[in-house]
Amino acid sequence: ALPISASLRQRYPHIPIIGMEPALLPALSVSKNPRILVLATAATLREEKFALLRKKCEKNATVMALSAPGIVRLVEAGLADSPEMDAYLRTLLAPLPAAPDAVVLGCTHFPFARAALRRVLGNVPLFDGAAGTARELRRRLSKESSLAPQGTVGGVTLTASAPRSLPLFLRLYEK
Repeated sequence: ALPISASLRQRYPHIPIIGMEPALLPALSVSKNPRILVLATAATLREEKFALLRKKCEKNATVMALSAPGIVRLVEAGLADSPEMDAYLRTLLAPLPAAPDAVVLGCTHFPFARAALRRVLGNVPLFDGAAGTARELRRRLSKESSLAPQGTVGGVTLTASAPRSLPLFLRLYEK
């Protein structure tokens, strides 16, 4: 995502382009020296930005990272809250040496699997980057005086390069 966002920022300097990053820093708050599990895509785990963030956090935590492509596949198949997701997560997490104190959801698809993660992991705190991304968007829009006036209703436009994906996006959005 980083090379794409850099290219888009150059091409559209007047449009704020905000990337998401795994919520590792907030996950540090769960305990002293926590064991943090990052579930992400292989691409996210390969990014230099993630490596730097992980290194920074490993001063105060044990950070384990797992690529979880099956979550994306199951969410896109409409099986985010299903026995198939539970089975996938159990298999994925079985090799962990110890239960995590916190789990970071490092992909935009992964919050849709929260219910399954709770069934498999119990009441482990789950962190995702959505709140931080929303705060950054608000900060930037406010800085540019581009926030909608108080009391007005905003809107959401769903677009996709593959129109056949729109019914899935709408179903996920309505959850």
